[in-house]
Amino acid sequence: MKNDSMNNQQGSLLLESMVALAVFSIGLLGLASIQTRVLAAGSSAYYRSIAADIAADLADRIDANRSPFAVPAGSDTTGVPAVAHYDDTALPCTGGSCATASAEAGYATAAVAKADKEEFLKSIKQLPNASSTVARANGRYTVSISWTDNTRWKSGDSGASQATFSVEFPAP
Repeated sequence: MKNDSMNNQQGSLLLESMVALAVFSIGLLGLASIQTRVLAAGSSAYYRSIAADIAADLADRIDANRSPFAVPAGSDTTGVPAVAHYDDTALPCTGGSCATASAEAGYATAAVAKADKEEFLKSIKQLPNASSTVARANGRYTVSISWTDNTRWKSGDSGASQATFSVEFPAP
């Protein structure tokens, strides 16, 4: 009789080990999923911080490129250059003409605006598939930077999404 109960117990340790291994494996898969999401969130935050730094740098450049003698656009004061515009539609200086004209007048605001905008466009290349807009309206600038963020995904969505960072500040 003692032998019959031993025969009924054979293999139960193996079955318990397999169940424990399955539970442990499911737990490890859950941890791997969480780690993937944490890495994706960190990468997305990194891109957003780059965009914020680039936009803040352009805002500082725009603010710094003021002449104490400059007057607002549309003023009837003659002989004094207007404040350089940085927006996409009215960026001054095509070719090399503005640097010469501005330097002759003693003001390099237009040439500096062109160089600043070129530096800005180089800087956004740090972001994947980046694009930007700089708009001026009602005495305010809006700088928007967009990029493809492959790390921003939700459950069931494996595609990339477009992330955008915008900052608005008063025009000098």
